[in-house]
Amino acid sequence: MGLLTARGAFLGKDAHGRVRTLFDRSRTMSWYSNYLHEIGCGKRRTQGAFASLRNSMCEAGAFARFMRTLDIKPKRVKDTPAFAIFLYIQHCVARGVAPGTVRNTATELRCALRRAGRNIDYLTNSAMGLSSRDRNGQKRALMPSEVDAFVARAARLNTGFALLIMLQRLLGLRRLEGLRSAPDLQLWLDRITAGSHTVSVTRGAKGGRPRTVTILMQRREQTIHVLHSAVEYCNANGGRLITGRRNSLESALNRLKALYTAIGMTGQTSSHAARYTYAQDKALEYIQSGMEEHAVLVHVSADLGHGPSRQSFTARVYLRGILSHFSRIMQGSRFMGCARYLDEVLNDQRSPNSTEKTRRKSRWGKK
Repeated sequence: MGLLTARGAFLGKDAHGRVRTLFDRSRTMSWYSNYLHEIGCGKRRTQGAFASLRNSMCEAGAFARFMRTLDIKPKRVKDTPAFAIFLYIQHCVARGVAPGTVRNTATELRCALRRAGRNIDYLTNSAMGLSSRDRNGQKRALMPSEVDAFVARAARLNTGFALLIMLQRLLGLRRLEGLRSAPDLQLWLDRITAGSHTVSVTRGAKGGRPRTVTILMQRREQTIHVLHSAVEYCNANGGRLITGRRNSLESALNRLKALYTAIGMTGQTSSHAARYTYAQDKALEYIQSGMEEHAVLVHVSADLGHGPSRQSFTARVYLRGILSHFSRIMQGSRFMGCARYLDEVLNDQRSPNSTEKTRRKSRWGKK
C-alpha cells in the first residue's frame, strides 16, 4: 500500500531522504519526454480522433529528435525557435518527403505551438519555399468493365472482399467505413427495403463524423441484392466481411490492404476510386432529376461526408470527369457563385419558417 501525502502518492525517498511523489515525477523525465508530453496534452484538449492524436505525436517525436541532434532543447513548447522548424522542414524536403506530407508537417507544428500559446503564422508554407500541393485528385472513376473485373478477381480470393468492393461502389464508402459496416448492414437493408433512399454511415467515418448517404436510385435493386448477400455472409462468418490473422481491426485492415494489392486496385484505380465512381453517378442522377447545378455540388459533397462548404473541392476532385455537365456555373476552370449559393443554404437553415430546414440539415448536420 502506498502512503498518500498532501502532494500525491508516495513513491519512495531520494538519496537525500526527501519524499518523492507523483507530483515530482515530471522533474525526473527527460527533455524529450516532457516536450512530447506537453504537445500530447495540448492535442488531447482539442478532442480529436485517436488516429489524429497518434499522427500528431509521430510528427512531434520526429521533430523533437531532430532538435535533440542539434542540441536545441527548449524548456517549453512555446519556446521552440522558429529557425528550428524551418531547418526541420528543409531537412524533410532534402530527404525527398512528398510535398503534401511536408506541408502537413509544417501545419501540424504551427498548430502545436499555437495550442501552447505562441503564434508563428508568419512562418507560412510559402515563406519556407514549399511547393503547392496538387489537390485535383489522384484517382479516377472506374469503368463498368473495371468494376466487374475487380469484383470477379476479389470473389476468387474472398467473397466478403468482393461484397465490400460493391458496397464502396454503390454507397461511396471509404475503405475503413466498408470494413466496419458489418453491424449496420441489416439496418441499411431494412431501411432501403422499407422505401428509404438514405442510409446512415456511423462506423469508421473520417474524424468520427457520421453522415447520411443517398443511394443510387438507378441501382436500388442491385444495392438491396448486395446488402442481402453481405448480411448472409456476415452471419455465416462471425459478423465480419474481412477477418485478419488476429481478432483485431488493425489485422483486418492490413489484410484488406493486401487484398487490394493482390487484385490490382492500386494507383488511379485504388479502392478510393470507387468513391469517385459513386460521386459521378450520383451527380448525374441529381442533374437528370432537374436539380440546380450548385445544389448538385452541395448534395454530392454531403453524401461524401465533406459538408456543404467544400463543393468546389468536390467538383475539382471527385467530379473532374463530368465537369462538362456544370457549364452554367463554370467560367474558365473555376466555379462561380458557390459562395452565394452556400449563403442561401445557410440562411434557409437559420430561418425558423423554412420548409427545407429539416431536410437540408439532415444531409450534413450533426445528429
